[in-house]
Amino acid sequence: MKESITYLNLLKESKRFLSGRFNPIKEYDFCPSEAKEIIKRQFSVFGKDKGRYNTLLRKIDLIGDTRCAHIVFTFLLGVFIYDKAKIIKDAIDIKVKKLLKDAGHDDFAFLWFLICLFHDLGYAEENKKENSKAELCWVCGKKLGKCAGVPRLYEDSYQRYFHYRKTEHNVTDHGVFAGLKMYEDLCRIQKEQKELNPNEDVWRDELIPLYNLSSWVVLAHNIWFAKDTETDKCATYRKYELDELILKTEKGGCRIKKYPINPKKYPVLFLFCLVDLAEPMKQFKNPDCCNKIDFEIGPDQISITSKIPCMLNDQYLQNLAQASDWLAVTTKTDNQVTIHFSPKY
Repeated sequence: MKESITYLNLLKESKRFLSGRFNPIKEYDFCPSEAKEIIKRQFSVFGKDKGRYNTLLRKIDLIGDTRCAHIVFTFLLGVFIYDKAKIIKDAIDIKVKKLLKDAGHDDFAFLWFLICLFHDLGYAEENKKENSKAELCWVCGKKLGKCAGVPRLYEDSYQRYFHYRKTEHNVTDHGVFAGLKMYEDLCRIQKEQKELNPNEDVWRDELIPLYNLSSWVVLAHNIWFAKDTETDKCATYRKYELDELILKTEKGGCRIKKYPINPKKYPVLFLFCLVDLAEPMKQFKNPDCCNKIDFEIGPDQISITSKIPCMLNDQYLQNLAQASDWLAVTTKTDNQVTIHFSPKY
């Protein structure tokens, strides 16, 4: 059964699903100006706040308050959807339960924390534009572990996509940058803490596969697809040998033949893309506005209704509807968009 809930009530409700290790986020009252400190405190709870190694967190003060609030809201929205959407929850549990258990963690929230709290910290570098020190060759010297949790096409294309973003948009892509840096940072923290605490099992080597999966999701989250009907964009993608990112459409160009981020094969990435798209704070920049949006979540779909009287409302709903161009089938009425989770819809 689907249930309708206003956005801020949804965020408050999601706190019920968190253990005591997430006390900083549980205490958060949704004030954008406090989000930075909440993120820092949450990293500290898990021993990942060391400025020496967590280079992404060290630069958080270069990121705006609204973006930091979006980071925390993304975490809470994802926890709520994970609990309510059976198709997504079952698929995620199949993929990550053993990884989490081997790493010494008993719930999905720990993996989700890594993905969400890191995912936009790369904006500190992207916002530097031409002043970024991450030049074209930077991406070639950074590596992740074996491709995990995302389609293989990302492994084949992320370096070229980084070059595309640097050359065509004059920016260091925040997703690729953050994914590569967080894996490097997390592995360094784990290695040092294991050496400093040899009698403790909390820094076991089995954390590394979990770090790797979360880093692949962060790396992939801002790599955009193009439909084969988008002539100019496709020509640019082919220029950078990004053919893997061009999606074929059915006759007429209105529907994607096959969505790459299948929710059963890649459920963590699917959930993150869904949540990052649907989270309204980065669009409206005001928690009070966000609370005029209703979420209705069922086992295999999510419906979002927004009647905020401003131009941003139309853009928000249009962005949701355009998920049909790359993520999943959507249906739209005047003030509501429904995104379907089942790949067979």
